[in-house]
Amino acid sequence: MLARVLRAYANGPDHLSKLRVQRFLERLLVAEPPLTARFLSKYEVRTDLSEAIEREVFFTGSYERASLEFIGENLSEGDFCVCSGSAYGYHMIVACEKVGQSGQVLGIDPQPLALARTRENLLLNGFDGRFSLCCAALGNKSGWQGFTAPRPENRGGCSIPARQEHHPMDFISRVASLEEIIRFVSDRRVRLLVLDVEGFEAQALESMGSILPDIILFELHPYFVERAHVDPEELFKFLKKIGYTVHKLDGIILDKYDKSIENNFVAITGEEKCKFPAKT
Repeated sequence: MLARVLRAYANGPDHLSKLRVQRFLERLLVAEPPLTARFLSKYEVRTDLSEAIEREVFFTGSYERASLEFIGENLSEGDFCVCSGSAYGYHMIVACEKVGQSGQVLGIDPQPLALARTRENLLLNGFDGRFSLCCAALGNKSGWQGFTAPRPENRGGCSIPARQEHHPMDFISRVASLEEIIRFVSDRRVRLLVLDVEGFEAQALESMGSILPDIILFELHPYFVERAHVDPEELFKFLKKIGYTVHKLDGIILDKYDKSIENNFVAITGEEKCKFPAKT
């Protein structure tokens, strides 16, 4: 009841004391178990108001809407989709609905807590049997990697470049190639690869080996591009070398790196066709 009151109050008329009252209500709710929120008007997800992304979902009912629309438009019954960087399962929720009972969605993330929240959200929407979850980090060399726990305000954020030598090693995860993980799980053709690995894109893509998804949706966030010393131009050259064309999320073909909607880009192999979100 209090959650519904807060959401209605936050979306109501502004006044001088509104933010103060809203923060008071939020503090009451943070002490409660995770709140259930409507997502994209048709799904349900657990949210914690102390976490930035889940907070956005609670109040707006969405997150990276254009990217989610792209996923929904480019998956069909029976498809196989791989999501690396499962975070809270938002991309996987849309994918699971689209691939149906005969399809499969594989979620990969090195962080156990992220996988636990992903699984909770997927089961909450009745997608049991449509997904598998793998606790691993992607890399072009197999081994083990220590990770520092992500910041409380972004508990889904975890990547190899984010690990700092002077920070504690809170947990350890296996590093494996994308090809190794996918071949262990399924022999299906990968229709869509969703890649959100926060600065480790080049190594993750190199680890595909002989597995070339029809479509790759990948994020290049400026913060992680700079922090991890990623060269987007070299990444684009690599994709072109193995047969992909690179597009902005609105469909514009790129010859060199440029800003894109939600910092997400699309790589398409050969003559494969895909649908892009409608321009607004």
